[in-house]
Amino acid sequence: MTNVTYTQEFKCEICGNASYWGRRAFERHFKEYRHQNGMRALGIPNSKLFFEVTQIAEAQHLWKNVQARHEKPSVDWWHATSADFLYQYICVTNADW
Repeated sequence: MTNVTYTQEFKCEICGNASYWGRRAFERHFKEYRHQNGMRALGIPNSKLFFEVTQIAEAQHLWKNVQARHEKPSVDWWHATSADFLYQYICVTNADW
């Protein structure tokens, strides 16, 4: 068995500038309560998209970009698509009769 030393320090501003020693502890902390609570306090969902994001400004900037991409379109595409689908389904099933 090898002796593992944790010489690499990782800091997370979202967790209140907490230090994590070693890569494994750092990666694991993204699923822990402290990080989840910090993200929740910022109003950002804790998803895989934000994995390895430790700076508050970086997380907020990324979240704004995600929100800008997923703005609602002017047309309600779900209802339009489902109506088109139903129309096509009715036409196909009625054609078989």
